[in-house]
Amino acid sequence: MAISESQLQQIICAYVRTVHPDLLMWSSLNGINLSGKSGKYGEIVKLKRECMEVGVPDLYIALPNGKSLHCELKTEAKDSKQSPDQIALQLKLESLGHTYVVCRNFQEFKKILNKHIKEA
Repeated sequence: MAISESQLQQIICAYVRTVHPDLLMWSSLNGINLSGKSGKYGEIVKLKRECMEVGVPDLYIALPNGKSLHCELKTEAKDSKQSPDQIALQLKLESLGHTYVVCRNFQEFKKILNKHIKEA
């Protein structure tokens, strides 16, 4: 049975909080439409003034020794892919020397996280 991105994120968050409580992790405000199409133009302007950006990865994980991991979560479905805004932000983060990963399942996330913890 396939799980949603939200379910995957909840599983990952519970895992990190339980197994790696020394790490700091937070999520972006997923699903916020900043295009202005929602009819809430005033709220969108306020969010953008507060530095809300489109394409921000789902999770930020602060690792030891000043390292960090920006993690975008996608399902294993063929149509689950990054938006153009997410790709643009990924390229910008990587150009600044940050680590950005796309994870499609819990096992993949665990493997990536453990690798980056060891390298930190």
